[in-house]
Amino acid sequence: IDDFKYYVEDDTSESKFLVNMSIEKVLQLLSNSIIENDIEIIKDFDEDVELKNVENSFMQVLVNIMKNAIDALKENQKSKRFIFISTEISKDKLNITITDNAYGIEEQVLPSIFDEFFTTKSDKKSTGLGLFLAKKIVNSKLKGSIKASNREYNYKDDEYKGASLKISLSILNKED
Repeated sequence: IDDFKYYVEDDTSESKFLVNMSIEKVLQLLSNSIIENDIEIIKDFDEDVELKNVENSFMQVLVNIMKNAIDALKENQKSKRFIFISTEISKDKLNITITDNAYGIEEQVLPSIFDEFFTTKSDKKSTGLGLFLAKKIVNSKLKGSIKASNREYNYKDDEYKGASLKISLSILNKED
């Protein structure tokens, strides 16, 4: 509960935080939904990086992306539901990639998924704001970038296809 209260506070001040630990907090927040929907989380974390940035905003972005992946898996994948989360340090960037195996996003709508009010969900509960806000937060508050693509990959000798979202954040100031 304390982690959840910390997450929902509107704290927009920069502080130092460990990226992998923040990802673990998000997974804990979403654990009921992950368990209820029989989703396996596969983590491939590079060394943990301490960033000076807005942790709550970072976590909000991850929650939005993860909730989309969970919804896509519920709707499109009947068994063997996976979400892969990886972190990778590449020169002065930290890349966080979240990939599901829900067959991906239709190519013709892929360029629109970050648009305000855009949704591919058939239910009336979707606002089309999750990925729009995620991109806005990544670009403005976190001073990074976010990209989406479809990816085909092999896992445990089976072929899968899913949506893959990659967040890139600068780690130039990690020593501050």
